[in-house]
Amino acid sequence: MFETSPEPIQGAPNASAGRPIRMDLLTPMLEGTRRGGVPIRRAFLQTQKPGADGTRAASLSRLVRDEAALDAYLLITALAKLVTRLERERLVARKRRGNKMNYVLLHESGNGEPYTRPTKGAHGYWFSLPHVYWTAEFDKALSMPEKLMLLIALDQPDAFRLPADRSPAWYGISESTARRGLHALQARGILHMDSEQEADPKSPTGWKTVLRYTTLGDWSQPSRKAAMLKSTRRRKVADSPDKGGEPT
Repeated sequence: MFETSPEPIQGAPNASAGRPIRMDLLTPMLEGTRRGGVPIRRAFLQTQKPGADGTRAASLSRLVRDEAALDAYLLITALAKLVTRLERERLVARKRRGNKMNYVLLHESGNGEPYTRPTKGAHGYWFSLPHVYWTAEFDKALSMPEKLMLLIALDQPDAFRLPADRSPAWYGISESTARRGLHALQARGILHMDSEQEADPKSPTGWKTVLRYTTLGDWSQPSRKAAMLKSTRRRKVADSPDKGGEPT
């Protein structure tokens, strides 16, 4: 059985080796955002309407076979060999200033437009990825199918339905990858699955099994909304990033 919070990965840098431990670098950076999660538009997962290929696959589907590039994007890292791939997907842009190279985030949809941080419903549908993804080292522990299906699950309401055979058309992700990811997330305690019988005239028995999933713990909607509302007392006007932002 997988544990909800994975143990630190063996072989990771540590203080005794003369290098800062991973969390010594990540924690100050994440705390500096004054939020407990990262807002990501639904446009990263799927387009509003089917494209020429008949699917609603978006930027996420094009990174399915490039786990390192997905991690680089989610953590907004600036490793040169990975940024080149993200540039091709028009998720980041390079801008040279003198002898320094700066990297600029672009819109999650990959349309090349400038990035703006979504904070309310008027900015389109978006979901939040909690910082526990990095602080508990899920970015290292989760398999690629788990990461793909976790991002999709975070965009859904409680008790959502996601037939694995629809994932190719909806997200550009194969049915087998979707099944592996969903099952593994259940084993980790990130997803809870309920099944129910629903009338189906096409079934030989007249019934079909319907699966529904709900995110749990730090990944649940209430926990993520609370994390996104964290703010310092010095802020005079607190944003309400999830007000109308996530689907309900």
